[in-house]
Amino acid sequence: MKLVASDIKYLMDDVGNMQLIVVIDKALYHNQNIARRLVSELKSKKLDVSIKEHKSQRSIDQNNMLWALISKLSDHINGSHREEDMMRIYADLLKQANVKRDYFRGLKESIPYFESIARAVVVAPNSEKIENGKTTIGFWCYWGSSTFNVSEMTQLIELSLDRCSELGLDDSEIYDIKHTYKGNV
Repeated sequence: MKLVASDIKYLMDDVGNMQLIVVIDKALYHNQNIARRLVSELKSKKLDVSIKEHKSQRSIDQNNMLWALISKLSDHINGSHREEDMMRIYADLLKQANVKRDYFRGLKESIPYFESIARAVVVAPNSEKIENGKTTIGFWCYWGSSTFNVSEMTQLIELSLDRCSELGLDDSEIYDIKHTYKGNV
């Protein structure tokens, strides 16, 4: 189970055992329900515990801003809102931003499979090798902005704004987005 805690503390019991306490903020009602279920289901059982720093995920507003910019770019570049045109621009932005990608090595024939599950696939330059008598290549898979945190999403939006500026696109919606991400411009 996964939940978000607002603080972490510890206490020592009377025999010297450390008790780790994660604080679930009362405003995080959903997380409190998860915590209650966790305690009732797992009490007195040996547990594997993994704790890491919480990172904010991109917001719905950021997602809406990005797709508004992609739509404007597609209108200008392709003259359309067709999904394939917008996805091509999205893939180009992901590649240019160069964030959240994974490197794979495989047969050239495996690329269509990765293209079907990733937002963009780029063959790494000079990556061709002969392994066990077969030619393999290295390639990067870009999974998309749904996995981005706020900072990575901001970077992608700023890149989209830069692309709009390069193309001379400027209207009130672009101005509002630009003002949100680049301050007073």
